[in-house]
Amino acid sequence: MMENGGSTMRLLKMKNLTIMAVLAAMCAAAGPTQDDVFKSISQNVGKSSDSRVLLIFLAVAAGFIILLVLFSQRTKRVISPKALHHHGKLVKEVMRGLPIRPGELKQLRILAEETRGAGGEPVTSPVSLLLVPSVLAAAAKSRTTKANRKMLEIVRKKIVR
Repeated sequence: MMENGGSTMRLLKMKNLTIMAVLAAMCAAAGPTQDDVFKSISQNVGKSSDSRVLLIFLAVAAGFIILLVLFSQRTKRVISPKALHHHGKLVKEVMRGLPIRPGELKQLRILAEETRGAGGEPVTSPVSLLLVPSVLAAAAKSRTTKANRKMLEIVRKKIVR
């Protein structure tokens, strides 16, 4: 019987402890009283706010964000070398020194688009044809060219002189 009495005592102690824990939790969870809230409000309303600290904080945060954006843009940017010479400007400069008319230049451009060099790479500029007369002569003799052969012969003669 003693065992039964000991276990009931244990159960009563556990029950009491549980009730006390629940009551303590309820008291701890209970919010501040209305008087506490009014005191806190009156204390906070009476304080003067220093907006300089807030402005400094916002400026630092904005500066940090701007730096992050700049660095992320910098890493995304692909660095490509600048062209040292513009193709069109080079053609104009060469044409100033040669007695070639615009129609003849157009025929040279057509021929340059169709012509392949000795290594098999395409000739990209009429200036290349003017600088290497053997390529110009071989391209002008080609049967598949759309350029005017008579005009190309006149250009070749102007260059040779």
